[in-house]
Amino acid sequence: MRRAVDRLRRPQVFGSAGYPVAGAMVTLSSSVDEHTHDFLEVAVVLAGRATYLSPLGPRPIGPGAVTAVRPGQWHGFAQPDRAVIGNLYLGEELLHAELRWLLEIGDLGRFLLRGGLADGHLSATSRDRVRRRLTELAELTATPGTADAIRATGAAYGILAELARVPLVTDGPGGLSGAVRQTLLLLARRPAEPWTVARLAGEAGLSVSHLHREFRAQLGLTPMAWLAKTRAEVAASLLLQTDRPVGWVGRQVGWDDPNYFSRCFRRAYGMSPTTYRQRYLRQPRSS
Repeated sequence: MRRAVDRLRRPQVFGSAGYPVAGAMVTLSSSVDEHTHDFLEVAVVLAGRATYLSPLGPRPIGPGAVTAVRPGQWHGFAQPDRAVIGNLYLGEELLHAELRWLLEIGDLGRFLLRGGLADGHLSATSRDRVRRRLTELAELTATPGTADAIRATGAAYGILAELARVPLVTDGPGGLSGAVRQTLLLLARRPAEPWTVARLAGEAGLSVSHLHREFRAQLGLTPMAWLAKTRAEVAASLLLQTDRPVGWVGRQVGWDDPNYFSRCFRRAYGMSPTTYRQRYLRQPRSS
C-alpha cells in the first residue's frame, strides 16, 4: 500500500515567508505515491534500496543514488527495503540568484536544470557528510535576511559540493557557457515574454546559429524548446499554488490561447492542465 507524502508545496516546506532552502531525511516504510512539487528537490539514497518511479520508468536505486526533481515533474518510490532518503529542497529561483554561480561547475548545473537520475553515486564518506548537513537543515526554519538563512545556504552548499564530486550528467560538456547562463536567466525571469531565437541571440551577443548550437550541446534542447519547458514548469507550479482559472495560468507564462496552452502543457507532462491540477492538488495525509 502506498502512502501520500506530507511535503508537496512551498509553504509546507519553507513556511509562508521562509527562506527557500530546507532539508529532511525520510525513512521509507512503505511505497510513496507518485507526486510533484513546486520547488526543486534533490534526493540522495543514504541507505537501503527502492524502486524509483519517474516518467522514464521504474529504476532500481541503492546507496549513493542521486535524483533531481524539477518543479512540476513527478516521482515516487516503490518496494522500499530499509531505504533512507535525504532530501534537499530548493526554490528554483535560487539557481538564478544566490546559487547562480553553481551553473559554472562541472555538470552540476546541467543536472539541477535538467533533473533526472544521476549517472554517478556518492561514496559512503560523501553520504555521511550529506547526512550531517541535512540534519542541520532539518533543525532550521530560516527566514530571509537572518543568520539562519546564511546557515541554510551554507548547508545546501555543503550538500551540493558532495554532488559535484561525482559524474552527474555525462552526455555533454561540463558547465554552462556565459551566453547560455544569461539566456536561462532571461527565460526564468520573464517566461511570458514573446521571445524569439533571434531576440535571445541578440541579448546574448551571439548569432542565432551559435546560440542554437550551444544550447543543443550543453542542455540537449534548442532555446525555444527550453522556453517551452520553463513555461510548463512555471505553469505547473501556478496550478498548485493558486486556484485561479487555467486560462489565467496560461496567460502568466505567455500561452494566451487556452487550447495552445493545453497542447503545450500536455506535451510536457502527458496530461492537460486541468487533469494535472486535479491529480496533484490534494490535501496531504500524515504518513
